[in-house]
Amino acid sequence: MSLSPANPRCGLCGKTMNLVKTECCGQRMRNDEGNYVLFSYARNSGSRNHRRFTLCAHPHGAGHKGHWKNCQRGRQFFQTEL
Repeated sequence: MSLSPANPRCGLCGKTMNLVKTECCGQRMRNDEGNYVLFSYARNSGSRNHRRFTLCAHPHGAGHKGHWKNCQRGRQFFQTEL
């Protein structure tokens, strides 16, 4: 399979089924949030982790305007070198 727009793959695991486009950066990720067990604190869901634990998604989720790279408030909560 090629990596063309006609055959998109998850940016994390490479799978091609059940993909969603992230609202913050438009990347393709496998939608596996339905498999998350409440209060398990598991970190194996790529789309959930991206939405909850990245500098990229934080400003979008908080309703901040502009590009995530310019969000000074988000940088207080995330280590940018990671």
